[in-house]
Amino acid sequence: MIGTTPVHQATKNQPSEMVNNKEHKMKITKSQLRKLIKEEVKGSKELAQISSTGTMERGQIISSLEKKLLDMIERNREGRHNTLGISQFNTLFAEWSAVSEPRE
Repeated sequence: MIGTTPVHQATKNQPSEMVNNKEHKMKITKSQLRKLIKEEVKGSKELAQISSTGTMERGQIISSLEKKLLDMIERNREGRHNTLGISQFNTLFAEWSAVSEPRE
């Protein structure tokens, strides 16, 4: 190959990603993201109704309960007993009631 430099010869056999040294990012529009989220939520069979809050997946409610209870344990160990209000306990009760109801 006359007129080509060793650099060009070396890059001819390399993939374009390596030559360009650019990261390829996946682009998604807001409407596409909303559609994906709706499909995921719609596909969920394990929904539970939380009184005065709405509907969530059972797994999400259980994770939320776990975080809240671990936070309460930490506050108890630190002696911060005055940092929780009635609304936090009401939310905890509503979530607990939602997952304790029999599954459909």
